[in-house]
Amino acid sequence: MEAGILRHYGPLEGYPRVLIISTHRYETYDCRKGDEGPCHVVAAARLLAKGLGEKGWSVFHDETLGETGGSSSPYLDVRPLLLRRVEELRPHLVIDVHRDALAHEDATALWRGEPTARLLLVVGSKPLQPYPWRENLDLAAWLTERLQEEAPRVMRGIWVKTGSYNQEVGPPSLLIEIGGHGSRPEEVRRAVDLLLQVLPGLPLPGVSQDQGGA
Repeated sequence: MEAGILRHYGPLEGYPRVLIISTHRYETYDCRKGDEGPCHVVAAARLLAKGLGEKGWSVFHDETLGETGGSSSPYLDVRPLLLRRVEELRPHLVIDVHRDALAHEDATALWRGEPTARLLLVVGSKPLQPYPWRENLDLAAWLTERLQEEAPRVMRGIWVKTGSYNQEVGPPSLLIEIGGHGSRPEEVRRAVDLLLQVLPGLPLPGVSQDQGGA
């Protein structure tokens, strides 16, 4: 897999450094003619990257790092380039943005009176070293607690699954499911806005709170 489109948001020397990808980059939302907003997960990831950059994080978004169909698993597809990106960028966090296979009624809840795409965090429970999976789980638990405080109906919780999902590559990792195939673009945008309220406080190893964004 060749290197693709790598965009940067925020100050180059900002903290923390984050790499955002979408392993299932062809996942789409219920986008209709005239809609404004993210019609697929890469666009949702781009909104997240821009927003975190505006909060002072140094965010690298690889828009083409995703499945190619070259192997039996999308995660095997992306692994070589992901390893290269992690070695080059030395991020403090990797975020993999997905969407779930949920119809609109199951993927939507009200937040501040507006329909919002629901959120789920997935943690692989048997990744290999060097990064222990329970540390990823701790970060997911912290984020889930804050999101449930702000929007309990939107946050679906954590799904701990057997597998690695490339979360053992090195730095802490979050796999975030934003909505489902039935989600509308404006609902996805609200879910990203919700994430942007909470993520800047994430307690990352090696990054003090005064180094983080606003």
